[in-house]
Amino acid sequence: MDAVAGGLGTTMMPCYLGDPDTRLVRISEPLEPLFMSLWALTHDELRRTARVRALMTHLSRELGALSDLFTGKTIGDRFDIRLNQ
Repeated sequence: MDAVAGGLGTTMMPCYLGDPDTRLVRISEPLEPLFMSLWALTHDELRRTARVRALMTHLSRELGALSDLFTGKTIGDRFDIRLNQ
């Protein structure tokens, strides 16, 4: 991202990575064929335990809240995204 932000070229990247970076500007709409579903799988014997249910509930809630960012429907400045920099 630093190379692109520095003007060395263009790149294709997921919306959730590029949108929160204010140094970058979209040059096209998100590509429809790149959308995919996210599945979270658990072992059958563990899926009913309190810890696994709590994790699944948490992931569903938090990832659902960010769905517009993941699908490119909104620019990332509406979200508090922490990227390792």
